Amino acid sequence: GIRQTLTSITGYFDNNMKHVLTQYRLGFQHQLMAMIFSVVLNEEYDQFSQELRFESALGSNFDYLFGAYYSKSELYNQNLVGFFFRPFGLFAFGDPTFPVTGSPRLNQKDRVFSGFASGTYHLSDDLRLNVGLRYSNINKKAQRAT
Repeated sequence: GIRQTLTSITGYFDNNMKHVLTQYRLGFQHQLMAMIFSVVLNEEYDQFSQELRFESALGSNFDYLFGAYYSKSELYNQNLVGFFFRPFGLFAFGDPTFPVTGSPRLNQKDRVFSGFASGTYHLSDDLRLNVGLRYSNINKKAQRAT
């Protein structure tokens, strides 16, 4: 008999990362005078995807496949980077206690929808005609602040 196949593939990915760079400290007679450099990296990423595919039975004069794909993801990234050595604040702002730091942030969301199809016509045992197409709609939004 004719055997057709319906395939469903679901994916989910969740990643939370925090990385702290070793801080270099200067001290004099057991007193902390300054923390020279510090980096803290925070990142959160989530993704969900779903694909549905329908495939005809193989072995006939015409084989075909069609399906759809959907994906949704969100990325949030915040970093803290800074020079906490007193002379850097003095040079930059005239205040030796002022740290020179930055905290860039990124928030990005995207959504992808795709539809696809392909067909193979067997002209003879040695010759085939393959045709395929794919449509994708990608929506991406991002905000960045420093």
